[in-house]
Amino acid sequence: MHQTGGMWGKATGTTTRLLPGDRTPELKLDRVFNHEPIFSVRFDRLSVVILWNAGCAGCLPLLSETAEFTNAIDVPCYGVAVYTRDVDRTEKAAHELATSAILALEEQPTQPSVLSRGSVTRNWLEASGQQGVPAGFIVDENSTVAWIGDPSAIKEVLSDIRAGRWDVQTARKQWAETNTPEYNRILKTVRELTEAMVIRDLASAQAIIDNAEHETPSVVNDRQFILLKLDVLSSLSDREADALAFYSAVADKFGDDEGMQISLAGKIVRGASASKRALQMVIERLGGADGPAPDDPHARIFHLYRWLILAEAQMLAERAAEATALLDRIASFSQAEDLPEHIKADLPRQVERIGNLQVEN
Repeated sequence: MHQTGGMWGKATGTTTRLLPGDRTPELKLDRVFNHEPIFSVRFDRLSVVILWNAGCAGCLPLLSETAEFTNAIDVPCYGVAVYTRDVDRTEKAAHELATSAILALEEQPTQPSVLSRGSVTRNWLEASGQQGVPAGFIVDENSTVAWIGDPSAIKEVLSDIRAGRWDVQTARKQWAETNTPEYNRILKTVRELTEAMVIRDLASAQAIIDNAEHETPSVVNDRQFILLKLDVLSSLSDREADALAFYSAVADKFGDDEGMQISLAGKIVRGASASKRALQMVIERLGGADGPAPDDPHARIFHLYRWLILAEAQMLAERAAEATALLDRIASFSQAEDLPEHIKADLPRQVERIGNLQVEN
C-alpha cells in the first residue's frame, strides 16, 4: 500500500453503485487513530477494507481477528469508521483495541448529514448495497474491487484470491443479482428518510416519500420504508385518516409477522394522531391477552412485547384497569430464567413507563 503525504485532493465524484470488478472509489480519511498520518492511499497491492462503527458490538472484534490473519500474510487491513456521530467515543474505542489493522475515521460530510454519512459511507458502503456494518471489501493490486461482503468471509476469499482460484466476474454477477440499481435506490431512500426523521423534518420526509414512490414503486414493499412512512403519517396531526388507512393496509399485509405488527402498532400509539379511534384500532388489531405465553423463549419475547404495546394503547385509551392487569402479567414473566439478560432488564422499565402513563393522563 503506497502512502504519500499532503492534503487529500477534491472528490472525483459520487459512486452510486459499486460492484466487484469496479475500480475502487477514493478512500478519503479524516484521521488515523493508531498509525502515522496517512493522507493518500493508493491500492497497489492486495488489501482489505472493513467499515465499522463504535456502536456495533461485533465490529471491532471481527476486524481485529481479520487483521491478525491478513497481517500474517502481509495484506494490509484498513478499518474505517463510518456513520460517526460521536468522534470521541470512536477514537476511544480505536485506542482501546490492540490490532494490526490501521484504524481510521472517514472524511467527514461536506454537506449536512445528521447520520454523519461521509464519503466512505456514501461511495463504499451505500454504493455497494450493504445494509450496515461491519462491511468488507477486498481490493487487488490494480485498485479493483475483488470482493464485497460480510467480513467473516474474508479469510476464505483471500485464500482463494492468493491461490488464483477467485473469479471476479463471477463475483460481480452474483453481487449484481441481489444488489440491483433499484435495491440501491431503496437503501438510499431509507437512509435519507431516516436522516429527515432524526431531526423531525416532516416536510422533507414527506417529499422523500413522494419522490421515492414515484421513481421506485417497489419501495412500498420495503419494511423499513413502510415503518418510516407510517412514522411520518402518524406524526402529522392532520393526517390521521391517512395514517390509519395505511396502518390497516400494511398490518393486513404482514398479518403473521409478530415483530412487524409490534413495530407498526408502536408508530400509531406513539404518534401525534393517537386519538381514541386510532388506539381502538390498535387494540383490536393486536387482539386480547388471553391464554398463556408461549413456551419457546424467542416466541415469548415477541408475545410479551405485543402485550406491552397493547397495554400502552389501553392505558392511553383510558382503559387503565385492563392495562394494569396486563402489565402485572408481563411483570410475572419478566424474570424467567430462559430470557436473555437484556430482555429481563428492559421489561420492568417498560412496565414502569407504561404504568406511569396513567398518572400523566
